[in-house]
Amino acid sequence: MSAGVIAASYVDEVGSGDAWVDAVDALPKGSDWLWWRNHELAGSVAEDSSPNDYDGTHSGATLTLGEPSLLASGVGNSVKYTGTNPVTQRSQEAWMNNADFSVVLLFKSGTLATNNCLAARDHQSNGRIFQVQLSSTGVINFIIIASTGSVYQVPTPALYADGNPHLLVLTYNQAQDQQTGKMNVCLDDDTRVTGGGTNNINMTPTGCPLSIGDATRTSKVPANSWISEFLYLPGIVIDETERLNLNDARLAA
Repeated sequence: MSAGVIAASYVDEVGSGDAWVDAVDALPKGSDWLWWRNHELAGSVAEDSSPNDYDGTHSGATLTLGEPSLLASGVGNSVKYTGTNPVTQRSQEAWMNNADFSVVLLFKSGTLATNNCLAARDHQSNGRIFQVQLSSTGVINFIIIASTGSVYQVPTPALYADGNPHLLVLTYNQAQDQQTGKMNVCLDDDTRVTGGGTNNINMTPTGCPLSIGDATRTSKVPANSWISEFLYLPGIVIDETERLNLNDARLAA
């Protein structure tokens, strides 16, 4: 498959020899999960490459489709989120509401004028669960919002607004022991940070969509940010071996 080609579905691609697809296939999954590859060249539909058809919607005049791939192989494309209102999202559905989940995405950012939001389930006036921010200084910050409004944060020590693609894997395990960390942030340079988190999350909120490149719902503006290969895996906590396999695959030519 050459760069710029819109990928077929997950079912069609499994066994095709594409290293990234094979690594995604090897991840543990429940019956409900989604995979927005952001390979679209036109239109408003963010195609779900999982078997579930959980398509999202691209919106915002400053959202740009058909940007270069963030995979080393050059397969597919990415979406650039700039300006004040770009977002790709899917409205809240019951299958999203699991207190354990994993998030995977590829991103690239240049110099940031303000904090941006790479991924979220957060509607500030309605339900609030999590945000994945990239700060203006380049720090990744994984945020969990308790039902009381209390905020739990895990920031990275390293900076990632460097113009290079990065693989980000986040997990939230509500049942995990506090000492080992319910919140985990892992990046391709082997940075791994953990935090305590909370058991007090409202996982059945009202009007709390799943989104990437989210500006309008979280008041964070994506500036110079490209995103692709977004996976949301409710009920799944990706382990270190699986993360390393993903990173090897995204670097495969």
